[in-house]
Amino acid sequence: MSSIEKAISKARKGNESSGNYRDAVKKNQAGQHEVRRSKLKNAGFSSFLEQKKSLSLEQRQTQRDEFRQIKRPVLENIFGKTAHDISHANLVMITSATQNEGKSYNAVNLALSVAEELDCSVLLVDLDVRMRSISCVFDCDKEPGIMDVLSGDTLELPDVIIDTGVEGLKFIPAGHEVDNIHELLTSKKMSSLLDEISSRYKDRVVIIDTPPLLATTEALSLANAMGQIVVVVEADRTNRALVEKSIQMLDKTKPISLILNKVTWLQKSNSQYGYLYGAI
Repeated sequence: MSSIEKAISKARKGNESSGNYRDAVKKNQAGQHEVRRSKLKNAGFSSFLEQKKSLSLEQRQTQRDEFRQIKRPVLENIFGKTAHDISHANLVMITSATQNEGKSYNAVNLALSVAEELDCSVLLVDLDVRMRSISCVFDCDKEPGIMDVLSGDTLELPDVIIDTGVEGLKFIPAGHEVDNIHELLTSKKMSSLLDEISSRYKDRVVIIDTPPLLATTEALSLANAMGQIVVVVEADRTNRALVEKSIQMLDKTKPISLILNKVTWLQKSNSQYGYLYGAI
């Protein structure tokens, strides 16, 4: 079991204090952001960063260099000379053909890499609301998030944005579970919300972890609202026909890129991940 899977498993066992914490947030609207910042910084996110430190210095540096290569064309599409030709260029969808290909892990690491940039910041959004892997890893899967904004009229975007404690990186969790996930994610309100995220945070790169393209019908609806799409493919596991099928579903006028994940012949010193990146 990988470190991220262990973190998800631990988070899903639940925390008895989470309910009390949520009640405290509701009672103290003025202080909710400070409380949640502290909770995330001192728990889930710092735990994730500690797990990354278990890699050797060489492995961490290799991974850092790989994500520098991955982020550069993404940033060029947002801030480069051709950025004006791409609608919602700062909305970057991270997806895959099927489950368990490592897309959430890639989304987090891409966000961390972008956060190191001097001229922009990053907003990471967990829209894979069924699996909610990133929210679980960050220990805020029971906190208000984007589904609460979609399903009600009491919370707005600023109410659910969490400061991770990492400079330049903020996070929107999946939010509380609802019964009508499909209807909410394919609704006009979802499209309007993505429009708002893109226009309100023009100086931010918005990295959005979404469901796999072949696992749910709402993934394609979300893809149509994005500016860029990054498809994560697990090397030596994912059937080529499935990858091709998922790519064929996408709007080819948008920048579409592939990350070939867990490339074993690129791994060094027992590194868990190796990467190859390319545009379609």
